[in-house]
Amino acid sequence: MPIKRLINSPKFIAKNPHVQTIYPNFFRSVDYNLGTRKLLTSEDGVNIEVFLKKPRSEKLVIFTHGLEGDAGSNYILGMRKLLERKKWDSLSWNMRNCGNHTLTHTVYHAGRTKDLAVIVDHAVKELNYKEVYLVGYSLGGCLTLNYINRENAPNEVKGAVTVSSPMNLAICSDNLTTMRNRHYQLYFLTLMYKKVRILKELYPDHYKHLPPAYKLNSFRQFDKYITAPLSGMKDDHDYYEKHSPYRELLNISIPVKVITSQDDPFLDQDSRTHPHFYKNPHITPEILKFGGHCGFWKDLGKEYFSERRIFDFLENVSKGKTTY
Repeated sequence: MPIKRLINSPKFIAKNPHVQTIYPNFFRSVDYNLGTRKLLTSEDGVNIEVFLKKPRSEKLVIFTHGLEGDAGSNYILGMRKLLERKKWDSLSWNMRNCGNHTLTHTVYHAGRTKDLAVIVDHAVKELNYKEVYLVGYSLGGCLTLNYINRENAPNEVKGAVTVSSPMNLAICSDNLTTMRNRHYQLYFLTLMYKKVRILKELYPDHYKHLPPAYKLNSFRQFDKYITAPLSGMKDDHDYYEKHSPYRELLNISIPVKVITSQDDPFLDQDSRTHPHFYKNPHITPEILKFGGHCGFWKDLGKEYFSERRIFDFLENVSKGKTTY
């Protein structure tokens, strides 16, 4: 599938990739009610917190947030508000230990696909949706692609979109150690370490191996000492090898749009133009010139390029069109 390169041209400071990354994610204000909170039960007995308004249509979009995000992240609220105007239903959910629900000793990661499977099955079997679409941001996009390949998705799952998602977790993890990205790594690691210290107090037996903060000075170290051992994996290499989406891109058999930006400070080139994108006709890669990481802010205003691109894709798939 040829890669689409779109020249979106925001004005002034919005052309800066760090402004694109920081402003929409931390300072954007979206007036949107998440809907009714419901707890589903995972395969291993953990509560999964989902938010859905009263169903109005037969089409549902399920949103999965990124690293240290939650069901109410700005990029999700903006899209859910747009879908509500278009009379599409939407649902967002909190991955483990995200949001404000009860904490568990387990952690979320790119390969914990069975939680998303519970939500999709609930949407189809209990809520009777006829068309289900998946949208994942950053790490949530990795989880979305892994779900499509590994779980027995029902026929009602018609398509998916990923936004600013790494294809190779190892490379992107290392990319965040570079000088221009260290402030992002420090921000996320501070949040993540603060959380695991709380979890250690609640579940001392599970977190007795927790090293001092100075040893968790990169995502690799965090995944080596926290993510991997708490998820049944040997180390960070094992985690990255098993759950990097690029390994199974050729197996995707439903329409998928992969949205990235040319100036994303987090991603490597393969996350934008991986060779498997060309070989799988079901994948439509789309690179916007500006957008940062999960940003895509337009003209210092309230419009976001990615939202229109996501909806156009979903609508085209729903109408049975073959070009996206």
